[in-house]
Amino acid sequence: MADVDGPGSGVPRLEFRAVGRHVGAVTALSGVSFAVRPGEVVGLLGHNGAGKSTLVGVATGAISPSAGTVVVDGRPLPTRVDARSVAEAGVSIIRQEPMLVGTLGVRDNLWLEQDPPRSTDERDRRAREALDSVGGEAIELARPVSTLAQVPKG
Repeated sequence: MADVDGPGSGVPRLEFRAVGRHVGAVTALSGVSFAVRPGEVVGLLGHNGAGKSTLVGVATGAISPSAGTVVVDGRPLPTRVDARSVAEAGVSIIRQEPMLVGTLGVRDNLWLEQDPPRSTDERDRRAREALDSVGGEAIELARPVSTLAQVPKG
């Protein structure tokens, strides 16, 4: 029986098995295999054109792999998968350069690339929980993001 108590143990949350992606004669990915277990944080590093964005696209369902299998929580995803079903399986992306709509409030911007809960109370609860987890307790959910101070990149 597997130890599921600590980070890196248990059934992988996300696994790539010999994933490949070909666009015409161009090979964007070839034989990519690795697993991300509960509690692990993984960074993708590589030169421009190395396939990082393609792999993230495959992981999120935006791009279908040409070869191999993507597995979420021990269940292989169908070869032709859509972003919604991948998100429902618990896979999402946090973009390095998020696209924000300045006239929308913080809450609405948090839900831009996701399928929000139908209940406004549930949307508010989950948005508040997300903000609180990163020290944003004082940020009002309805405040337009264009009115927030921007922290310079360092």
